Amino acid sequence: MSFFEAPYFTFSMKLIVFITIAFSVCTVPMLAQEYQLRYDMPENDSYRFKQVEETTALAQSNDGRTVEIDRKTTRYLHLTVEGVSDGAITYTVLQDTAIVEENNEDPRVQRQNLLSQNILTGKRIRVRQSRTGDILETRALDPLNARKALGPAVNDAMFVQRAAILPKLPERTLRVNIQWTEQRGDTLQPTKTLPGYGTGNGVRYIGSSTEYTVDGTETLQDRDCLVLTWKSNGSMEEALMFETLEEFNEEFTKGSGTMKIALESGLPLWVEVYSDQETTRAIFGKQTSIIPASISTHTTLEFFSQ
Repeated sequence: MSFFEAPYFTFSMKLIVFITIAFSVCTVPMLAQEYQLRYDMPENDSYRFKQVEETTALAQSNDGRTVEIDRKTTRYLHLTVEGVSDGAITYTVLQDTAIVEENNEDPRVQRQNLLSQNILTGKRIRVRQSRTGDILETRALDPLNARKALGPAVNDAMFVQRAAILPKLPERTLRVNIQWTEQRGDTLQPTKTLPGYGTGNGVRYIGSSTEYTVDGTETLQDRDCLVLTWKSNGSMEEALMFETLEEFNEEFTKGSGTMKIALESGLPLWVEVYSDQETTRAIFGKQTSIIPASISTHTTLEFFSQ
């Protein structure tokens, strides 16, 4: 007499066991479903994005005055996919315009900021990123003429990386509700040249820790998306020694964010990032100054048409 035969097992008990097993078979694969986000948009596809960056900054100048900046920049961007290989996605970005709103009443400063934010307007920038978003190359296909517009202290290379708008994706396989932490640290030996003081050598310590969570899935603009959130902390400490000057820099950053990424293509449909940064620059020499500053930013990237 087997275990499933009377008198050991009634009909109702058999039915309960059958339902339980059937339910387990149906639900376990769903709970264990895995995702791997990679950029895989079709060649020649074009996408339009709206990027909004709100910045509030409070800084102290060398003479002790306090300077406050409150600025909102809205950019409209057109991305065209050139191709996707095993290791990279290549695309061009064309910025339609950048609208700058700020609290500064000085027309010269307003004009300078408007010029700076519109250096990329109407210029094609080619970007190559890995399939998970590491920046491999950024190159202007049209001259930016940044030095002519803003002066000798700038060059085109300072602006082209703004065009790399695809966010960094996790390298790992993902499942809903998993959490993981990534930590990074490095020691560098920077050099810096200051007019009148020559070149200084130093040491820089950097470190960061980011905790990621896969919150779930969501349908956005008829696309199935994976929703990821994160919280991060970062720090930088630097000491530079010149012949007659010592410079120390400290920087502490807290951040958080949300990404909604299309499962099929890796297309970012919504990205939101908050960042708070506290910095201190201290100089000791013929003159001594300690300059604190704080910067808060809120940035969004929104896909709105194809």
